[in-house]
Amino acid sequence: MATRRFLHGTPAVLLVLVAIGCTVDRTVAISTALSRLDGGSDSGFDAGLDEATIERQWGMYAATLPIPPCDQSGALVVDTLDDVLEGGPGLSARADAGTTLSLREAMFIAQNTTGPKTIAFAPAVFPPGAAATIHVTDGVTPFPSGQLEDTCVDARGRGVIVEFDFNGPCEDTCSWLFSRGSLLTGMVIKGNIGKIGVANARIAGNRLMVRYQALQLVNGAIVGPSNVFGHGSYALRLDFYGGSPPYAIVAVDGNFFGIEPTTHADLDLTVGVSSFAQMNITNNVGNAAMQVSGSPGGAVSANQLLRIGGGSPQVTVQGDGWVLSQNLFEGGVFNIPVAGGNSFSQNTIASGFTSAGPTANIADAGVGSVAGDCPALGTVEVYGRSDAVWRPVGTVACDSNPTWSLASTDLAAGSQAATLFTTRTPRNTGPFSPPVSIPGSR
Repeated sequence: MATRRFLHGTPAVLLVLVAIGCTVDRTVAISTALSRLDGGSDSGFDAGLDEATIERQWGMYAATLPIPPCDQSGALVVDTLDDVLEGGPGLSARADAGTTLSLREAMFIAQNTTGPKTIAFAPAVFPPGAAATIHVTDGVTPFPSGQLEDTCVDARGRGVIVEFDFNGPCEDTCSWLFSRGSLLTGMVIKGNIGKIGVANARIAGNRLMVRYQALQLVNGAIVGPSNVFGHGSYALRLDFYGGSPPYAIVAVDGNFFGIEPTTHADLDLTVGVSSFAQMNITNNVGNAAMQVSGSPGGAVSANQLLRIGGGSPQVTVQGDGWVLSQNLFEGGVFNIPVAGGNSFSQNTIASGFTSAGPTANIADAGVGSVAGDCPALGTVEVYGRSDAVWRPVGTVACDSNPTWSLASTDLAAGSQAATLFTTRTPRNTGPFSPPVSIPGSR
């Protein structure tokens, strides 16, 4: 796995800590927590951690996250690595599951009973810091076909790896469905799972190294904080194929897509987010493509989106009402066809940007100020460029005046300036204006 340099040449560990600790201040920095578990100092960073080591220690790290606790009284305690189903799909009582309780059995009991349930894991079988693997090899016997409501599957403080050992497709029989009030946390999931369905439930603090698609989201799903996705085609997709609007907003906050938080290696993920309806995507670090479409749109904000070369778009926007703001974009092709009431502002950009719409060209530039003509009613956002990176400098309104101007100490001699223009109604952001050089003096 190749490691990456983060934006502006900042050391990778520092910027990951900024991305987690500042934009997701409720989340403990993953690299710091795992380095402690691996025997490093409190201030240390063990860049030598491999994926196997991280997987073994993952449940211990997840126990440090600010995720609400689950009620452990009366918990269904998984105490075997065997993937068995005694009592059949109608299983509803622990006593009917035999001498041990498998994860599959616990999930059927949870599906077939009402009220809050917790599925926990015996420390003797799933030791903290060591981890044990449940191998799912039966692609015929399904997991629960209904949705798990009010169920917490809690692997925090344990070492739980679930690996789906299939070479071919494993769809409905290998799908987990979490619904109203449920939580999945602290687990490592690998291989060819069909997908995990999430509706009005939360997925937080997990490692999902899934070959095709990890999560299928619908109304009210919450993804994050601190899930890590890799080694697959899609981390998550949001589809609204049934029902009628208004839909409950889906939140994706504080996750890592296609990048290892500790070593910053590429985890080989093609698409991080694919959305066909309303979604708020915030505070994530991504080394995979993002595809957002559908109406009404949502927010893509405060993310650090790395990648991608080879002519592929880093972010693709379609539909209506998407707002992209305060993101860091690095490298590769950054190609957003923004139209139809979508806007783009206050982002830091180290790559190309294309769009549809008018531009507010800079007609006059000097040290500390730029000016030009207003193409329409809207907002001019001025960007300055240094070290091959475009950073927002300030904004000015185009109201009744035919011209605009902006003064800023960030417009230093020898730098470059350009603008983005967003129309007022609808809010459409056009491409960058041609850049101009700030001269040494007036």
